[in-house]
Amino acid sequence: MNNSAVDPNKYRFNVSNVFKPLSPTLNKGFRSYGVCLLEVVAFLALGIYCGGYLVNKNYHIGMYSIVISVLFLSGVWIHFLGLHFNSRRLLLVHCYSCMAIAMFQIMVLMTGILIDVFYEVLLLQPSARKVLLTLSMEMLCSSALAVLFGISSYIRAREIRTFQMARDSFIFFLRGFDAYLTSSFGHKFPKYTVQYKK
Repeated sequence: MNNSAVDPNKYRFNVSNVFKPLSPTLNKGFRSYGVCLLEVVAFLALGIYCGGYLVNKNYHIGMYSIVISVLFLSGVWIHFLGLHFNSRRLLLVHCYSCMAIAMFQIMVLMTGILIDVFYEVLLLQPSARKVLLTLSMEMLCSSALAVLFGISSYIRAREIRTFQMARDSFIFFLRGFDAYLTSSFGHKFPKYTVQYKK
């Protein structure tokens, strides 16, 4: 006959195990990690682009490309950390930053075009016209990328918010159900443990 002690915790009923299939889940966000890759590609493309113009002594285009590429590279880290830690705040910071970059570039582009249309300052000079056209194409391309990155961060932030709300509701339900069962059995039933953690 085995006289070894029986561990009561081994046979304890856990509410969390019953409702575990109903617990909310959050996907890994592999599609959102692709945004990080696109931002790195954009950084490399703009870096090569600005390097070529600096070699050709077109410093205005080169320096502008450097600034935009550095902004995209910094956005990679913000976006990646937001995904890694499931932080809505970091993702929203990345979203608003990208949208601000896009709006700023579009406003600068429209201002330059309107000034040139009314005062004809740049179009009469071939070299200045080339710089304006090149910067315009670069602004449009980088603005489209910034909007894409910002939308991706916003969608992921909403997914995290929905998950957090569902998780809090699920934990509240488990605790309430645990308290109800414990009180129903007059505290004689083994204490139900809620193992689902935040």
